[in-house]
Amino acid sequence: MQREKLAQKQAEADRALNEITRGMQGAGEQKIEMEDLKVKIEAENKILAKRKAEIEEELKDVQPIVDEAKRAVGQIKPESLSEIRALRAPPDAVRDILEGTLRLMGILDTSWTSIKTYFKFSHNQSLFYSFI
Repeated sequence: MQREKLAQKQAEADRALNEITRGMQGAGEQKIEMEDLKVKIEAENKILAKRKAEIEEELKDVQPIVDEAKRAVGQIKPESLSEIRALRAPPDAVRDILEGTLRLMGILDTSWTSIKTYFKFSHNQSLFYSFI
């Protein structure tokens, strides 16, 4: 009877030891996976930092042009927009400015008909000016 209890307790102890061992192996595997992920993330961060520097360098050259365009578009008066809308076909420079600005605002249909329709509504004109 005591041997049975001893054997039962020994079996329970063996099962507990096996569970602990499996848990520790799992934790070890997770640690290795985490270290691999850390290395991959660090490599990706280096690539992203390099790309960010390249973009900032490009932006440094482009930003003054964008700022000047915003200033110029910001000087367009609502009456001028009405006048532009009345044109059958606007001058290329005007069309390019309006088309570019609307594309930046997320409006993909930049046909002249669509542009004229967009500026019919004062709400859209307000959005246009606030975007600038």
